[in-house]
Amino acid sequence: MANITPEINDFKNAIYGEEVRGSMISLAEKLNQEVENNTQNTNTMITQANAAVTAANAATEAAETTLQQANQAKQDAADSATAAGNSASQAAQSAITAGNSANEAKNEADRASMYADFVTPDFILQDNRLYINDTSTVDFEVADNRLYFKLPTSSAA
Repeated sequence: MANITPEINDFKNAIYGEEVRGSMISLAEKLNQEVENNTQNTNTMITQANAAVTAANAATEAAETTLQQANQAKQDAADSATAAGNSASQAAQSAITAGNSANEAKNEADRASMYADFVTPDFILQDNRLYINDTSTVDFEVADNRLYFKLPTSSAA
């Protein structure tokens, strides 16, 4: 702020019109200069404030864009994880089904093996006679005047 004390004192002590006029002119010039300086400083501050607001708005827009991209990436990751989980679940179900099918196939193969052991030519029916090789045994059962052969049971558990 301008120091106008000397001009005020000169104005108070002025006796002649010329002294009054000179002190008023000096006072007016100092006040005018002070107002000009403050106006210039105010305009500079307004320009800087406007630049700061523009920069803040740009930063806000960039942050919002980044946030939207992050949210989209998060959603994409969640969708991918869900799809992967579904695929894993389907794969597990397929593996269980394949395991069940394999067990069923093994059981059928075991039954076929037992039947094959029975029907292989370890014994021969010829001319209404039964000939058994030395290494084979066959259990028989007679019911209602019929002869039944028993299939051997598997001892493997």
